[in-house]
Amino acid sequence: MPASLCDLRREGVERNFALVAGAAAALGNVPELLSAVQLATQGPDERATLLYAAFLCRALQEASADDRAATTLQRAWRAHRARQPGDGLCRVNSQPLAVLQLRRKRLQVAAAYIRPST
Repeated sequence: MPASLCDLRREGVERNFALVAGAAAALGNVPELLSAVQLATQGPDERATLLYAAFLCRALQEASADDRAATTLQRAWRAHRARQPGDGLCRVNSQPLAVLQLRRKRLQVAAAYIRPST
């Protein structure tokens, strides 16, 4: 019976870590400092966990700043279009979003060169 509880715990840790790692990969610029096997067998290393949390926090702040910048650009564009004679807000420019997506992709490519090989 204890072996099955250990297996269930390990599987739960691996599932949870897969979710966190997927979210970190989607954000980009978060190095892989932790592994599911290490967390399940040895427990979390305090320094690695704090460093991982710091990288996650930075990535979330960058994403939040990008979202705020896109919203600001969209509001300014819509206000500009509303002042134009003719169709007003019928046509919405997707260029601010495209610029931010390109910037995010460049950051991900740059981060790929920095990440240590495993």
